Amino acid sequence: MAKLSPVVDDLDIFCKIAPDLDELLDPTPVAPFPYEATYDEVKKDPFLILHTSGSTGPPKPITLTIECTTTEDTHRLLDDPEGRLWWRLFANRRYFMGMPCYHSAGVWFSLFKPVFFNSTAVFALSDKPLTAAIAEAVHRTAEVSGGIYPPSVLEEISRTESLSGAKGLEFMAYGGGPLSKSAGDRLSKVTILHNFIGFTENSAPPRYVMEPEDWNYFEFHPASGYFPEHLHDDLYRMSFRRLPEYEFVQTVFRLFPELDKYSSGDILSPHPTKPNLWTYGGRTDDLIVLSTGEKFNPIPAELMLKGCSAVKDTLIVGDGRSQAALLVECDPETTVGMSNEQALDELWPFVQRVNMTLPTQGRLLKSNIIFASAEKEFSRSPKGSVQRKATVANFEAELNNLYSTGKSLPNENGHSQSAKKPISNGNGYNQFTKANNYSQGSKLDLIIDHTTKSPSQSTNSDTSSAVTTPVSPRTVKPAAEPNIDDTTSLSITTVSQQEKYSLDEETVDKEQKVTIAVTESQAVSFIHKALEVICGIHSKNNDDDLFELGLDSAVPELWGAIYLIG
Repeated sequence: MAKLSPVVDDLDIFCKIAPDLDELLDPTPVAPFPYEATYDEVKKDPFLILHTSGSTGPPKPITLTIECTTTEDTHRLLDDPEGRLWWRLFANRRYFMGMPCYHSAGVWFSLFKPVFFNSTAVFALSDKPLTAAIAEAVHRTAEVSGGIYPPSVLEEISRTESLSGAKGLEFMAYGGGPLSKSAGDRLSKVTILHNFIGFTENSAPPRYVMEPEDWNYFEFHPASGYFPEHLHDDLYRMSFRRLPEYEFVQTVFRLFPELDKYSSGDILSPHPTKPNLWTYGGRTDDLIVLSTGEKFNPIPAELMLKGCSAVKDTLIVGDGRSQAALLVECDPETTVGMSNEQALDELWPFVQRVNMTLPTQGRLLKSNIIFASAEKEFSRSPKGSVQRKATVANFEAELNNLYSTGKSLPNENGHSQSAKKPISNGNGYNQFTKANNYSQGSKLDLIIDHTTKSPSQSTNSDTSSAVTTPVSPRTVKPAAEPNIDDTTSLSITTVSQQEKYSLDEETVDKEQKVTIAVTESQAVSFIHKALEVICGIHSKNNDDDLFELGLDSAVPELWGAIYLIG
């Protein structure tokens, strides 16, 4: 403190040194200090100042009054005929408090909830960061019924032997950021998994505990005042309106009494079939707007990529650029002794699946992937979530180099992470068509119908698949991951409007359309042959990645379309 005294004096600010732990636990008796004010007299008085987490920008201070701190206590007064409100998980129980105590969630779970819900918060050692191993030790020895955790710790638990220790828990709750589907699916099979959503200005709105298969969704109690404001496609801004009859549970309108509506900046998407269920989709400032005008939400794709055991975290970037790029932070334990090339081999199948859900310019090329070194990790908030803006700024040099040359910087082993640079749009298309004598009217459409047949039904002569008219991928919601193998039924349509060409001895002219039903492996071979005949693209083998050939950046007249029919 002596070193800070000159700074404090120059700034002329109030400063008070809190007693250390020895002084607080000193058994020497002290005189009683009566507090005789009534609740109504002091409810508007400031109680504490919390700062926002900094996940999306610089932290800002939020002054909470005594009245604001009682909001979640009043959740017990709400109608709950099925007994599904979240607070019942914690009432009259011992739970592991895994959140940092200086974070908003940590304050609530360590200070207020034990008082309101007659519960006991159990803490781990404070001299080291929380890990799956430490959490497992608490689960095994502290007689807890459940706990509240940062998503990063649950990710680690789901991948390790610590998962078996979670089977004895009644619940596991998390907050502060999203959890990958792979981790959540594993955890929800062994215990109740509850997804908290909240923000410093409004604490956590009242919501219900979900069924295991819906662990990644929220269902808000009507008293929350939640309503969705449509952004585009299936993305909605999370907003709340003032409800005078339920104002006692609406922290934000106690904090800002002049408002009748409040939008948090968080994005939610509705459940495809179940009404009133919403899943987290990031924040409005997470949306990436490419220089082409293409807009997309990177959060679902990033969560899919975290299913790779080699990955700790990923960020898809590209705001204002012509194409998206991927920043990767490797898991230090699972990638010990592994080069970036080996890590990329582990990650690439996940990237290929993610690319099926992204718009054309949002698809990820191998040449657009940057691995963070151990000395340059992602920036993180106190709750462990990645600070997107700070991380992107920290990697600005690498990203500028990638976009200017088409190559990422060499990794720590000196190996280049470059690959073939994709064909650009605009003039690049004209150059491509001239170089390959490609007819602009030609089109290749491949429709993958997610209906598998038994091996006995799938033959080369099978022509039962109907031709399906392709639709824009921007109007198709990503389906569940398909199980495509050599018995998957496919329909292929080839169309040439200006010239004739031969494919597999089938002649196609402008008046004809030929439908061929083939297996998946045959379709891949067909595609590569078609690309060679139509476009002059030569592939050494059928395992070559189509995105790496530049097809994702070629115009639709060249590539046609590949679509999943859910």
